[in-house]
Amino acid sequence: MSTTLVDSGVLIALLDDTDIHHAASSSAIVSALRQGHSLAIAATTLAEILVRPYSVGDQAVSRCLNAIDRLPIVVIDLDRAISMKAAELRATIPGMRLPDATIVATAVVSSASALLTTDAKLARISTSLLGTILVAE
Repeated sequence: MSTTLVDSGVLIALLDDTDIHHAASSSAIVSALRQGHSLAIAATTLAEILVRPYSVGDQAVSRCLNAIDRLPIVVIDLDRAISMKAAELRATIPGMRLPDATIVATAVVSSASALLTTDAKLARISTSLLGTILVAE
């Protein structure tokens, strides 16, 4: 079974029906599942999608976590191999930020077949390393 890694922008849009990327993100997730892909997120993605709920309060955090728990998504922990790959990517790709390097490294190390993202720059960078699907610009 192929794994599709989901970037934070896609997941944030999926959980917020007012987000400009909501429809495209929902469609991309459904498409990946229909194709038999398992879904995964990096541990850093989980942290990123919880920032806004934490700024609102405990109920918002609970709602967000409950929504995530209802999705068939596995959280991939940040480990030594991912950390080393992220460092390599930052060292070899000019301008790559650590959050993006961590996402791409997680996808590469976990042998994901695709990365879903709403970030055009991340899509351009990661396309040479794995199948990347730009959900929306």
